[in-house]
Amino acid sequence: MLKLESISHDNKNLTLSTYFQLNESFDVIHTYSLEHTPLINSVNSLILSKIMNIDFEMMSCDEIKSSLNNLFIDLNWELFAKFEKSESLEHGISLLYTHIEGDKIFVVQFGRMLCGVLRDNKIITIGSGWENFAVKSESDLNLLGFFAKDISFKIYEFELLPEDVFFSLPAKFAEKLQNYEITKWNIVANIEKLYSEEKFPYSIISKKKSYPILKKKWYEKKNARISALILFVLIFLSAYYAFFGNNEIENQLDIQKKIINREISNIDLNKIAGSLNIKDGLLLIPKKNISLKTIWVSPLTFPLTYKPLFDTKNFYFISKSKIFCYRMKKKSRKWSHDLKSEIISVEFINGNRLLVRTSNQLFCLEKSTGKEVWNVETHSISKIEGCRYYPHLISYEDDKRLLKSILLVPEEYKLSLMNTSNGDTLNVFKSNEKIYYVSDFNDIEKAIYLYEKNKIVCLELKIRY
Repeated sequence: MLKLESISHDNKNLTLSTYFQLNESFDVIHTYSLEHTPLINSVNSLILSKIMNIDFEMMSCDEIKSSLNNLFIDLNWELFAKFEKSESLEHGISLLYTHIEGDKIFVVQFGRMLCGVLRDNKIITIGSGWENFAVKSESDLNLLGFFAKDISFKIYEFELLPEDVFFSLPAKFAEKLQNYEITKWNIVANIEKLYSEEKFPYSIISKKKSYPILKKKWYEKKNARISALILFVLIFLSAYYAFFGNNEIENQLDIQKKIINREISNIDLNKIAGSLNIKDGLLLIPKKNISLKTIWVSPLTFPLTYKPLFDTKNFYFISKSKIFCYRMKKKSRKWSHDLKSEIISVEFINGNRLLVRTSNQLFCLEKSTGKEVWNVETHSISKIEGCRYYPHLISYEDDKRLLKSILLVPEEYKLSLMNTSNGDTLNVFKSNEKIYYVSDFNDIEKAIYLYEKNKIVCLELKIRY
């Protein structure tokens, strides 16, 4: 499987990724233009809508290539119609589209967006060569939307070796990158350094490490069978007490567990460090760099009036009286439901259902379809607009990489990560746009989701030694 190591968070050019850690298939889209006008925004919206409507599920490699070929031929004609009537600097746009299917990479490339593979600390270019871009004409650049014909282009298909790194970026910055001594250990840092000096679209993809499956010896298999038998007995006893013992034993065990966990959380590790003569702070977070990193950005066509919600497969977005369900993988709409009255709160409940409260009713909806299961009238209440920037606690239970809980403190233009023991700031993520809502912490993806104007931003919690 492949993973997305790093991606740009660029507000001017289109950058989108559908990457999630548990998925074997995802897409990365980059566009790049020398100017930023309403026309380019319209072009980016068209590109996004066309690409996100493709469903590669159950397709063979040849079928994927055929679908991409037809898509970009049609897209070129539609973009040509837009650029032909404009007075833009260039009549076309640079684009790099990457589709990941298991271990295979499919790449479509136009214009100044370049890509390559770092192998044995040497760059292998994919597609267009990296030389002389400054002197190329518009026709030589092969911009998408430039030609008034059925374009001919190559779809590159390849696989990465275990130590390979695939990356994409505009020609201007590819030239600068070659001035550095690039290795697989520093390529992410060097591209991020260039990005900090001047924003541009980029992405970096590598191969996840896999480990060989060791053949079990006969006595290990026997132990496994014994363990399975013991587990079955325990499950049987648990079921027995659940039905015939009024859950009293489980209830008492659960109470004791909660008491122990609360007592542990109240232990002051700073006092322990002092009594053991350990340097303050060393016991809590030893040489760990904790930060938030943008993984993907996805546009929204409607404003949110409540924090983003999620489960293992879907997002749930609230906009006034409407609730929208979007697939996590494809960022595509699954269903929507209009309750005709402003939504005040939403909760997940058992049975694959959502509990939605409006000003005078409670609705129960199926999570999978959005269909109404039941509703009851309640006393009329009004929505109270309180602070949207409540601190979020990320505990050791949420992320085992942490040695102690940390605080995520949102503000209008930034998110701060803080040490709960002494209030020290561990790191700050700054946004160019106002943050309106912040989701809870996704303990599977190790990420949070921000709602900024017309878009959702995914930030992953990075922890490095």
